[in-house]
Amino acid sequence: AKDYVKGDSQLLHQQTWMLGTSYIYSVIGMPQGIARDISEDRLPEGLYPPLEPYFYVILEKSLLLRGEYHKLAGLFPMHYEAASRLPNVLAQIYLSLFAAVAYLKLFHKEEGMNLLRQALNLAQADGLVIPFAENMQYIAIPLQQLLHAGFEVDFIKSIQTLSLEEKIQSLQQQIDEKEHGYSLTSREKEIL
Repeated sequence: AKDYVKGDSQLLHQQTWMLGTSYIYSVIGMPQGIARDISEDRLPEGLYPPLEPYFYVILEKSLLLRGEYHKLAGLFPMHYEAASRLPNVLAQIYLSLFAAVAYLKLFHKEEGMNLLRQALNLAQADGLVIPFAENMQYIAIPLQQLLHAGFEVDFIKSIQTLSLEEKIQSLQQQIDEKEHGYSLTSREKEIL
């Protein structure tokens, strides 16, 4: 890794910036802020290998945001395998989670719930709740179903406690207001 960084540290910084900013936009549900290379599934040449799984995480979230569930489900096995080679458990959690949502949206409940359980099992050992808290708008009901079935009860309750859904919606609203130069009145917000 040191040789790679010494060889082209500027490229590494650019890649990190691209992935970091795209990740933030993906979390707040604004696919227009995701780098074109990522949203169009163009893996940058010379991408630092440990960053590759995060490229796939952001790509899959981009597909999820755009409602491209079939494509996400089709790409998942390849992306998961790439994340497994390192191994990169955090990327595996996100990828499993996004694939679970895609399968559930495609009415493949059994596959979706199995992938959600897989993501929870991977995350539970290290207490990694953020991937789930960031994506509660997609998984609140399936998590509640697993909770009622007695699956990882304490862990699911900790995820539900940390849900970031309201904070993400607030950030989206603030960005929209800044981009459009106005804010809605309380009555306008009520109507929307």
